[in-house]
Amino acid sequence: MDPMVLLVGRALIVVLAVVALWVIATRRLPAAWSSIGWGALAFPLSQVARSALLVPVGLLLTAWLGASSATLATATVVLAVLTSGIFEEGTRWIVMRFWAKRVRTWGEGVAFGLGHGGSEAILILGMSAINGVVLLATTEAMRGSVASSAPEQVPALDAQIASLRELTLGMTALGLWERVP
Repeated sequence: MDPMVLLVGRALIVVLAVVALWVIATRRLPAAWSSIGWGALAFPLSQVARSALLVPVGLLLTAWLGASSATLATATVVLAVLTSGIFEEGTRWIVMRFWAKRVRTWGEGVAFGLGHGGSEAILILGMSAINGVVLLATTEAMRGSVASSAPEQVPALDAQIASLRELTLGMTALGLWERVP
């Protein structure tokens, strides 16, 4: 099956499933759409705040450890893991403490969580689908651009394009399954 169809299909399935869950939640739970909206806002806010820390720290680590250092790769992963929880939980607390003052019941909390998790799924799988489609659609232009500006990166780009071209329905389903629980 065409990888572009798989990527777009996966993104559409995620968006439709998330919106369906949100509709079901507002009908079955004693929850308002505003709770879902506050939760949906909390995830991107947490990532913006987190990026404000990770970008300069990443640049400092790269300058200190060297761009091709295995230690840099390890430090980057450890930093990403540690800051993920801190920023997501911290942002949820700030949003619920100062803005989403109605989110105090079980149903409203579940709706807030569905908003947070739903926006995360849409943004992560949606952005990866968009990136994959753009890369597949502009392969030659992208390859030429990388070859002229950073020729040492061409093998990495070729490997990424090859992995996208080998995308199967099973791998697409696994990407969806990873976001479901």
